[in-house]
Amino acid sequence: MTWIFSVSFMLLGASVLITSAGAQKLQLQTAKPALSDKVILHRPLPWLRPRPQPKAWEYEISDYSDHPCKRECTKRGRPMTCKYVFVVENYYTLSRACQLCPFNQSHCSLPHCVAADGERRAIKVVNRMMPGPAIEVCQGDRLIITVVNRLEPSEVTTIHWHGQLQRRTPHMDGVGLITQCPIGFNSKFTYRFKAVDAGTHYWHAHSGPQRADGVYGALIVRKPKSFRLDPNSGLYSHDLSDHVILIGDWTEDSATDRLTKYTHVDYDAKPRLMLVNGKGRHAQILDDDSTVHYTPHAEFKVTPGQRYRFRLISNGIMNCPIQFSIDNHTMTIIESDGHSLLPFVVDSIIVNSGERYDFVLNADQTSPLRNYWIRLHGYNNCAMHKATQTAILKYDGAPDVLPPEPTTWEDAIRDGFSLNPALLDNSSPAVSAEISDLFAATFDSDLHATPQTPDMKIFLGIEFHGIENKVAHHPELYPFNGTYGYKFYSPHINWISNQMPPSPPLTQLGDLPSNQFCNIDTLSKDCKQEWCACTHHYKLALNALVELVIVDEGILSHAYHPMHLHGHKFSVVAMGKIGEKTTVDAVKALDEAGKITRRIERAPIKDTVIVPDGGYTVIRFKANNPGFWLFHCHVEFHSAMGMSMVFQVGEQKDFPRAPRNFQKCGDSN
Repeated sequence: MTWIFSVSFMLLGASVLITSAGAQKLQLQTAKPALSDKVILHRPLPWLRPRPQPKAWEYEISDYSDHPCKRECTKRGRPMTCKYVFVVENYYTLSRACQLCPFNQSHCSLPHCVAADGERRAIKVVNRMMPGPAIEVCQGDRLIITVVNRLEPSEVTTIHWHGQLQRRTPHMDGVGLITQCPIGFNSKFTYRFKAVDAGTHYWHAHSGPQRADGVYGALIVRKPKSFRLDPNSGLYSHDLSDHVILIGDWTEDSATDRLTKYTHVDYDAKPRLMLVNGKGRHAQILDDDSTVHYTPHAEFKVTPGQRYRFRLISNGIMNCPIQFSIDNHTMTIIESDGHSLLPFVVDSIIVNSGERYDFVLNADQTSPLRNYWIRLHGYNNCAMHKATQTAILKYDGAPDVLPPEPTTWEDAIRDGFSLNPALLDNSSPAVSAEISDLFAATFDSDLHATPQTPDMKIFLGIEFHGIENKVAHHPELYPFNGTYGYKFYSPHINWISNQMPPSPPLTQLGDLPSNQFCNIDTLSKDCKQEWCACTHHYKLALNALVELVIVDEGILSHAYHPMHLHGHKFSVVAMGKIGEKTTVDAVKALDEAGKITRRIERAPIKDTVIVPDGGYTVIRFKANNPGFWLFHCHVEFHSAMGMSMVFQVGEQKDFPRAPRNFQKCGDSN
């Protein structure tokens, strides 16, 4: 008893400190050192245990360029557990981290420097990079990615792993209010899933227009190089991290500002700029003696005589198909959206938002030895201001000078054969093929087996609707038909503008009101005459073969819509343009008359596909992944304002169990 009393007496005079390293070890300081050996330091009494304190910067901010999971993938290699921390912040281009950039070009590559194209503007970043850190793993690796929201207190975020189907892990798909609650300010969420789907993919924010402001990056899932696993592996010798190319249009102001302006003031969705791996030349920056300086180009190095696999990813924001080409070189396309294709040689690729194309480049231009322009030429909305950009294909041993050819928007038009996903205007290449003309290099038993009869066929009309949208108009103060000047036309699918529910149905279906979901068959009102806004929803039987006939009616807009399906791959079995305008009924009549020919055998497999304006695209998928899955236009503003919908695959009993302590959110009484 005396010993217990003496310890208690000593503790009452002790002070508790937290070490600067944050180990939270209890340190006791006392004037009676003779008694200190009687205290068990690793088991302090409960009322003296220090409470965990919040830390402003307890997370690593890394580019993960030397991550151990970034390795050669071999047949006998064991899967690894790959951990990352993504800190999402508001940031700025040409910040103080850039020091003397662009006057000192080497400073443009300093850590945390985002030079972009020289235009100063607010951005959103992950780990103070744009694009954010690339994740490069081997098929079968387990990914653990903790996302920390350090944006403004009112702003939430989520991250979608575009191209990963999330079989058995639907809660990790990263769609706020569909598969999870959004991540609040100063909060974190850890995504855990296996990298099952090999290929060229990417990650991006799926909250508001954050993707358009910089929250995106590459997600590369490699598999061992063998003919059985990759039938095109013999066409190239090198598959390098430095040959991943992220492209997209870019604006001088933030996407949040531009989206709000688009909704309430005028339609300003015509970019002037483009970026390649977050870099480019646009703004002229003068030094003290009026010398003009530019931010640096992106560069891609090759050795003469070698063959390289390049991985091209579009983070396009607006309705801006981009023609991608490399001067004096052809490209052999071998894969799209992570699925192998029979090799196809082209002079250019026209890529749309969310699409990925892998191609082989033969570095055979050695006489004379020099460097070449990589060119981006913008169509549709990007043609208004002649948006273009260049990067450099840099040959090892060539003089360190820029290619001599001019770099205007007109100069970026590449003649020859183009993979051309359905361009409208007459400026598109004369010799071209659609993605539906290509053939898959491997057989898929779910999608390529013949004969096939879909279990369910759904016609989806996409367009813009002149209606009293209560987000953009007020029926009394500034009605649609009484507004002076600009009118907002609502993006829709089947005349319904999708609205996200207050709680994610994947985990809180019972918390949602009975009238939360709708589709064209369940609504009692005429959506052509009255604005229909709800969670656009179709329930699909588990393992059903589903055919979607997507029709771009082309009535009010000549936008081309890249449609992306979460949770499933699909085969592109038909594509066609009818005219400048069409209707769902007209396409139905064509189909019933047998005038839409479907090719099932070796149809290309994708997760994002364009729909021709005034035409149709027919896709098929096996609904074999239980859960709630978004289907939407990948043009950022179109999706944000309603051109999306949700497929429920299976019943609640079929859904995988939610992770323990999975967060809940929504309305409260």
